[in-house]
Amino acid sequence: METKFYIFLDVDGVLNNEKSYDEGYRTPDGFCGVDPINLKALASLVNQTNGVLILSSDWRIKDIYDAEDPIHMIYLREQLAEYGMNLEGFTPDCGKRNCRGAEIAISIKTRHIKNYVILDDERFSDFGQFGNHFYKVDWHTGLTMEDVNKIIDKEAK
Repeated sequence: METKFYIFLDVDGVLNNEKSYDEGYRTPDGFCGVDPINLKALASLVNQTNGVLILSSDWRIKDIYDAEDPIHMIYLREQLAEYGMNLEGFTPDCGKRNCRGAEIAISIKTRHIKNYVILDDERFSDFGQFGNHFYKVDWHTGLTMEDVNKIIDKEAK
């Protein structure tokens, strides 16, 4: 029986929100960083589900090809580590826009994943194949404890 619960993770709009940048949460290179409130919610989801993080965000793309992490990925890894989390992997890059669903589908197939949720603030055109595994996060708030409770309740059914 599979005990891992995979969390396909977008960053912008999930680990930050509309106020994060103005509140001073920035990457070392000046872009919008992650918000502690949203990180705490993710940590709760990871802890309650034995969650494994797979980065599906555009943040990952440069990280796949560089021998050294770009500064925003070092920052993200450090922020996740502060809450006891780490990235297990990345979805592949299909090389074009609006194919995030295809990238996630490849990861699901190659890793033989059955239990998962996709956290994103955008519903891509190719997300229909995932049914209830997709959870749309409100970018105004980012991931909240209310979201986590809904995801846990849905998975328990």
